[in-house]
Amino acid sequence: MECKRIIDGVARELGVGGPLTDILQIEPTRNCNLKCKSCTRTSDLHGNISIETFKQILERNDPRYFDWVKLQGLGEPFMHPEIARLVDIAKSIGFKQVMTITNGTFPIIGDFDRVVFSINTLDKSRNPNIDKVLNNLDSAMERRYNVSINCVLSCDSNKNDVKEISKFAEHHGIHIDFTPVQVWYGCKHESYEEARECALSAYELFNIHYTHRILDCEWGIASLYYDYLGRLHPCCIRMNDNYIIDNEETFDYEECCKECPL
Repeated sequence: MECKRIIDGVARELGVGGPLTDILQIEPTRNCNLKCKSCTRTSDLHGNISIETFKQILERNDPRYFDWVKLQGLGEPFMHPEIARLVDIAKSIGFKQVMTITNGTFPIIGDFDRVVFSINTLDKSRNPNIDKVLNNLDSAMERRYNVSINCVLSCDSNKNDVKEISKFAEHHGIHIDFTPVQVWYGCKHESYEEARECALSAYELFNIHYTHRILDCEWGIASLYYDYLGRLHPCCIRMNDNYIIDNEETFDYEECCKECPL
């Protein structure tokens, strides 16, 4: 199994008896109806994962080594025409929990164990889709989905956004996480400096302690990340086309992580 070699190696290194468990992330689609500033999705590369490719990824990885299958990538998951079927396939193969992160503009369907709504502001002037998003969130809660909110803090955020979203989440009894914006671009990308400046501004604005992720990051060894074409990537920060693992045995994680801007 593809994951077993990675997980067992980490377990031995840490001196623990059993395998580590984490996330098998698979991108259901590269299509999206929005154009977020921090996203590296480009118009020249788009499409949906095929059922065949999805099954191949699942079948080469042992369900025992994962807590979650996470259907997420650079597109909006609910734009995949068979998103509910993907969930059913994962569970039929033996993966017990499936989650996703959505921009909330589509109705929630499928037997998901957790659905995370990405909501960065309730301000209608900056988020014209917010009424639709909140209606879909309410509908998901009424249908007993396990719903939470993820708020990405960027240089476009302000402290009132945090206050209002926190108040909304508390009123509705919804768990909320606040996540600093990630620098999805590699350092050789033309938009890298702008993206990094945006991220550092968010850290400063919200008094978030900045630590370089390379010092304690386990993303690249405890989880796996596949795009909609079935290609393996080193981590979810590196799911763009500049970072593809052609040969897992020889891929240099250390060299790749040196370019991590976090």
